[in-house]
Amino acid sequence: TKELKMLTPLERAVVRIYSKTGRVGGAGFLVFQRYILTCTHVVADALGIKRTATEIPTDEVILDFPRVAPRQRLRARIVFWQPVDPSREDEDIAGLELIDSPPDEAQPARLVTGDNFSEHEFEAFGFPEGNHNGTWAFGVLRKRIANGRIQIEDIKQPGYRLEPGFSGTPVWDKKLEGIVGIAVSADPKRPEAKVAFIIPADILTKAWVQ
Repeated sequence: TKELKMLTPLERAVVRIYSKTGRVGGAGFLVFQRYILTCTHVVADALGIKRTATEIPTDEVILDFPRVAPRQRLRARIVFWQPVDPSREDEDIAGLELIDSPPDEAQPARLVTGDNFSEHEFEAFGFPEGNHNGTWAFGVLRKRIANGRIQIEDIKQPGYRLEPGFSGTPVWDKKLEGIVGIAVSADPKRPEAKVAFIIPADILTKAWVQ
């Protein structure tokens, strides 16, 4: 349809991850062919297991492509698992492999690495509590912090900030036209600051290749 042809690369790549009870728990994105990147804590919460579990879970993960085929539930197996462990730079990263074929309109998104993104505008599509259809967040990329993550900020007052439910979603750099990382955490102690953090693409790719 005309609407599908108008979708952006971000919209074609983003996936919505469901819990065993059918609740939306977070997001991820198609990185190539049948492989999806997301946060370990999103998958752990969806499966009802500990975020610090070291063994790769054998349970299947249920997901869909909300902007491409929103009611076509697909199954995926977990093939990469870095548990939540604040002592590691590459913590909280999970890789999934689709068991079912992705929709024809779904496409992998391009990863962009480097440090030349400061002050660039970003956009992200996530699923905050009570909004399973998704919402958009917009803001500005800042710089890295000590653990290698990138700080991002929503600098406007109205609209959504990155909050729980955006975890695992790809963050699109509008200037570089690619994914610079995945959303991993917000600052729950300072919600008024509209600050969040992302795992950058270079850490994602380095972790997976190892």
